[in-house]
Amino acid sequence: MTGAEAVRSRYLIRKDMPRVLEIDSELGIEDNESEYLELLRKRNGISMVAEDDGIVVGYEIYLLRRRTIANQPIAVD
Repeated sequence: MTGAEAVRSRYLIRKDMPRVLEIDSELGIEDNESEYLELLRKRNGISMVAEDDGIVVGYEIYLLRRRTIANQPIAVD
């Protein structure tokens, strides 16, 4: 498989955080792990990663609200 067919989506786990922060750094985003963890501790906080051949290549964090979805950081390497 090549391209988008090889990319899979799954929930973000704690061991993905170093790669998420690395992607942010490459994009010039100065977020820190504690900010992300604070978002994810919320009951409505959801996080997903895009993975290609076992390597995290993107992520998204969003908050589910009653009538909307509030996108927080979304980044792709």
